[in-house]
Amino acid sequence: DSSALYKFKIINLFNACIGTGTTTSNYPFTTYWMDGRTQMLFTAAELNAAGAGANCIFTKLGFNVISVGGPAMNGFNVRFQHTTLTSLTSWVTSGWTTAFTGTYTVNGTGWQYINLASPYFAYNGTSNLLVEVCFDNSSYTSYSPVYATSVSGRCRGYYTDNQSGCTMTSGSNLSYRPNVCFTLMTLDNTNTISNKVPDK
Repeated sequence: DSSALYKFKIINLFNACIGTGTTTSNYPFTTYWMDGRTQMLFTAAELNAAGAGANCIFTKLGFNVISVGGPAMNGFNVRFQHTTLTSLTSWVTSGWTTAFTGTYTVNGTGWQYINLASPYFAYNGTSNLLVEVCFDNSSYTSYSPVYATSVSGRCRGYYTDNQSGCTMTSGSNLSYRPNVCFTLMTLDNTNTISNKVPDK
C-alpha cells in the first residue's frame, strides 16, 4: 500500500573472532564423556579489538571444529555474563544469562555456529565477558576437538559420566582457550520520512 507509512530497523551482522592458535582442545565438545562443562573468560580489550562494542548483541557462538565425534548433546546450554574477573580460579555458579538451551549436534568441521535464542545477550562494551558451554548426556562416543590458543587463567573445564553437566564443581584450569567467533548484531537508527509517498 503506497499510501501507508512503514518503519523498520536496519540490522548489521558481523563476526568478532578471538584466538588464532592451532592447539587441539577437547573442550567444549567433550563427548568422549557423557557430561561436560567449560567456562571461558574474554577480556574487554580482546572483545573491543575484535570489534565488539557497547550494545552489540550476541546471535551466534562459533568454534573451529577439527573433527566430528558426536553424539548430539542433550541438556546443552550456552550462557553469558559480564564480569570484573581477570582470571578464572574456580567455577562461576551464579549471575548467568542463558542464551541457548536444548540439544546441539556438531554437524561438520571448520567453523560451526550455535544459533542463540532471543532475547539475546547484549554486551556493554567495557566489561570482561564469561561464556559457559555445558551439556548433560546419557551416552558418549568421541571428542569433537576444536582449535585453541595458549592462554593462562582464561578457561576452566571438566568432563565425566553420570553427573549433571551444568552444575559439576570438579575440574581444573586449562592452559589454553578454544578459539571463538561471536556473530554480533547492531541496530542502526532510522529516520522517518513522512512527507513523501513512493509512486513506483
